[in-house]
Amino acid sequence: MKKISDKLVLITGASSGIGAETAKVISSKNATVILLARNSEKLEQVAAHIKQQGGKSYYYAVDLSDSKQVESIAQRIKKDVGIPDIIINNAGAGRWLTIEETTAQELNEMIALPYLAAFYITKAFIPE
Repeated sequence: MKKISDKLVLITGASSGIGAETAKVISSKNATVILLARNSEKLEQVAAHIKQQGGKSYYYAVDLSDSKQVESIAQRIKKDVGIPDIIINNAGAGRWLTIEETTAQELNEMIALPYLAAFYITKAFIPE
């Protein structure tokens, strides 16, 4: 992981699970991480853990399935932190239910988050 040292790494879905653990590992390799997810309190906890371990992070609460919110937060990141060297599209949500228990709206939300989030956040930084 020497190549990740001193890089700016943006991670979606970073408030818990794989995203949070990925952020912790990457920050321990001397990279700065930008944490994105909906839950500000959980993001703050991950950022505090990273800081406690000597790492550097920034966090932004955002609904990654909302293109307007993503564009707005991308502009803030560009201004506050800079352009990420690496983007890890990890955001996703779902519930383990049978088809009978899943509404069409829930299905659309489970599909929208990982696919639209990856598209919106990547597109926001492509020009740079």
